[in-house]
Amino acid sequence: MIAELLPGLLQWAGRRGLTLVCDPGAAITPEEPRWMPEELTEILGGLKPDTFFSKPRTARLATFLEVACSNEDLRQAAAVPVLAALRKALASDRQLTSHEEIGKVLACISCENVIRMPGSAAKRGMLRRLASAEGSPVCIPGNWLEEPEDDRDDSGQKRFAVDGIIPLVEALQRPLQGKREEEAAMAGAAAVALLRNIDDLSGALRHPRLQEQYILRLHNEPISCAGLLKAVQEKCLFRDTPQARTLHALLIKAVPDCGALILPNAIEDIWKELPGDLSLEELSADAACRLLAKAREFGPPGDRAGLLQKIFSDKPQHRGALRALLAGRAGAARDTCRLHALQDAMPALEDYVRELFALDLSALLVPFSIVDAVGRRKLEQLGVKFLNVEMLGELLERNSRELWKLDDALATEILVLGIADAILEKLPVFRTRSGEWADARGVWQPSTDWPLPDSLKGNVPL
Repeated sequence: MIAELLPGLLQWAGRRGLTLVCDPGAAITPEEPRWMPEELTEILGGLKPDTFFSKPRTARLATFLEVACSNEDLRQAAAVPVLAALRKALASDRQLTSHEEIGKVLACISCENVIRMPGSAAKRGMLRRLASAEGSPVCIPGNWLEEPEDDRDDSGQKRFAVDGIIPLVEALQRPLQGKREEEAAMAGAAAVALLRNIDDLSGALRHPRLQEQYILRLHNEPISCAGLLKAVQEKCLFRDTPQARTLHALLIKAVPDCGALILPNAIEDIWKELPGDLSLEELSADAACRLLAKAREFGPPGDRAGLLQKIFSDKPQHRGALRALLAGRAGAARDTCRLHALQDAMPALEDYVRELFALDLSALLVPFSIVDAVGRRKLEQLGVKFLNVEMLGELLERNSRELWKLDDALATEILVLGIADAILEKLPVFRTRSGEWADARGVWQPSTDWPLPDSLKGNVPL
């Protein structure tokens, strides 16, 4: 029966002058019949991958190996050709026989060059991709083997040189860059599991070829090994919790360059087994303020208001970060930058005042949408000064020559502010019939008592 699995077995034995017996007790010999390691490697070299597609054939192979591999040298000799055939079977599109039958085969050989993959990374399609990496360890589901090797590291798994792992990670690049979320999640779990099996991981993470490989797909973006290592070093890789997901959604909208990443729960268990200091952070208000302190890019006012409401604090160490978030400018973190806000919603006036402040690098206007959402009391705690009517009047008077974008909406808002007449009459907020803008002293309004002669209508602004 074993001859069906190993074509040419009888001819091979004849050329070597060997007698084949089906059981050590089936022949009377001075020594117990046994295979030599090189003989076993050679004869198993003819093993076909399709052995692992058939339950009876896989069972016959297991029976043969159980007898033939009587010591560790023979287990290692058999491992090379058997694993080579298994790799080809894994790389095919055909359905494998049950993992219990394959496990019986693996139990008879040395599996020190096998990587046990967690269930989240051991789907058939992922195993097929990993099997395409010739020259690398064979990757199999962890449940194919009953017990791990007991002379390895704490996890029972042998560590491998980084050069042997890189081709396996390269085989996962396409799903990590693809749009299928489920496939990308499995590829990420597989990539992290592979990192777990690298000898001297801290040094391997700086290997140029490994650094450029994608390891995970987080928040719809592939993350390279270098990017992942940077996130760990900068404490931007966070544990997956409901609070973290809520805060992260606000954070990336308000501060797109914050660099915050959340490691999915499905991968965290594998991640915890990685050697070295690769601990995850908790995404809290304190952590968010720490990220804000380094931010240089800010989102729209509405998104900033949402985050500010979530993380507001009167802690002194958070003040600078929250001020920067208010203004959408990193420089606002310092108290030397004056923050102002309008007391009421006046969109046209707000745009004009913001442009005036843009000419003064030491002053910024907080958008009214943030004022309305967060509230005056909290903003005043952060040093925001609210512009009253008197202050606005003085500001407009000082910059009356800068009303270069005056329109009806802005003019109307200025007129209803309640600014003192002495200031208002100096502002060019009155539109003439010809479409020009003039101050109170430069425009005239005709009446029935004082009609304007026709001869002057072209020369007097009305």
